[in-house]
Amino acid sequence: MNHLPLFLSFDLPKKAVSGQDLNFTLQYINTSDNPLADLKIKLVFPNGFTFKSSLPAFAEATAGGPDAVPTSDNQTGNIWPIGEISGHEEGKILINGTLAGLQGENKLFAAQIGVEKNGNFIIYSQAAVSSEISSSPLSIEQTVNAPGLRVDPGQILNYK
Repeated sequence: MNHLPLFLSFDLPKKAVSGQDLNFTLQYINTSDNPLADLKIKLVFPNGFTFKSSLPAFAEATAGGPDAVPTSDNQTGNIWPIGEISGHEEGKILINGTLAGLQGENKLFAAQIGVEKNGNFIIYSQAAVSSEISSSPLSIEQTVNAPGLRVDPGQILNYK
């Protein structure tokens, strides 16, 4: 792997509730004085993640048309062409989706930035971060104080 002054970092919650929307950011930075051209970012989503949208839009990034949606096979991931990054330039990809899993399960998100040459993806930098599936911090329980399972019209019920 080449060591270039390119850095990737995720802004991803450390904990997520299964089935709820998850919004996160992948930031990329060129810390050198020189521009870098033909760059692409490859994202690998964990099992249980359902992609909804991104900014830049995935369809625009891949020229896949208005109905293009990235799919993850956890091998090739999803590629966003970035093009050229000027010296000391930075950018972001904003991702929205849902994450499903069992409580306590860790879901790993990974990203790589590099170039494609002769059908191979040459990695310049990479980053990975995980989010743990947690229980919802809020729960509601309702009980009714009624004798038996039968309730008659007009009967007064006490809710708790």
